[in-house]
Amino acid sequence: MYYGYRCYNSEDKPIGWLYTHNSDTEIVWTDTKLNWCKKWKTQKGAVNSFDHFNSRWKFKSEGGYLKIEVMPEFEEPESAASRKQKLLEEWGDDNIPEATTTFKFELIKGLPEEHGTYLFLLENGSIKQGYFSSFPYPNHEEVIRITNCEDEYFYYEKCVGWLKKVE
Repeated sequence: MYYGYRCYNSEDKPIGWLYTHNSDTEIVWTDTKLNWCKKWKTQKGAVNSFDHFNSRWKFKSEGGYLKIEVMPEFEEPESAASRKQKLLEEWGDDNIPEATTTFKFELIKGLPEEHGTYLFLLENGSIKQGYFSSFPYPNHEEVIRITNCEDEYFYYEKCVGWLKKVE
């Protein structure tokens, strides 16, 4: 059981459940993809952020409001770790090879000039695959889009440079 923010329009009609995207900058609603929604296991958790999201929703919906309600049951997507665990149980450890790729590369400072998916060196020293494109300001110069495959959440990271494969 989860608590969520039910979205109401200015005529007091429920229209769906609140979720955000673009790194929490866009606020919208859905009535079908409940696993995307803001949700908490306790009502106290939902109360902590309520005022912030309610004021944003009032502005966005031109007079609507939010209510904290118990969400209907929905199927949560499986994480990559649990999918792998199921395969291990079904096929055994020896039948699932770990995927590894080795290549030589050079580090290019800044961002590539063309749109596409690259390997990027992030500020924290990690290397992640991300997408470089013409994002709206301020995400258009040093920031790349990365996805977290566990929960299929997209977020932005500041990068130091990108890796070019050396033949």
